[in-house]
Amino acid sequence: MNKILSFIIVLSLLNSCNYVNYQQGQDLYKTNCATCHMPDGSGVNELYPSLNNLDQNSFNLSEMPCIIRNGLGNELSLIQMSGLEHLSEVEINNIVNYVLNDMNNLSLEFTIQQTEETLKDCSE
Repeated sequence: MNKILSFIIVLSLLNSCNYVNYQQGQDLYKTNCATCHMPDGSGVNELYPSLNNLDQNSFNLSEMPCIIRNGLGNELSLIQMSGLEHLSEVEINNIVNYVLNDMNNLSLEFTIQQTEETLKDCSE
């Protein structure tokens, strides 16, 4: 009985090591994104796109940090997404990882270095 209980405890601990908590990303999303994209990421019809069911074919996912920082849309768009220039690279990174991993289960972890490089490239 002790061996079984020990095995279950070890298995639970190992499983919890694989879970990454995206709490800061979730909090930042709720504060900065949820008004338009909805708290669950479902969006609003064609006005604000859904952030659910993203995949690598949806669009170039590596552009997400640039979209968050600089916004999206042009003068012909009815609705434009304003850039969130007040967010730091770390905060943008946390939102990206929350959207990709918690909302979409894509297992695509952006590192802060990747986000910094992407933001440097999109500002040039």
